[in-house]
Amino acid sequence: MRDAIRTGIALICLTIAICLALVFGLAYMRGEGWFDGPGERSLFIQPEPGETESGDAPDR
Repeated sequence: MRDAIRTGIALICLTIAICLALVFGLAYMRGEGWFDGPGERSLFIQPEPGETESGDAPDR
């Protein structure tokens, strides 16, 4: 009985760990632009050369 409980708890912990790795992995991949370019909420977004920090191109 105790082995079944330990196995169940281990499977639940493993499932949670896999889900968290998937969520953070996909968030990182999206932020790096692997899917459809970096989004506005991305932590990894870098301004394009010539853009200001607000994201607007400077007036010339």
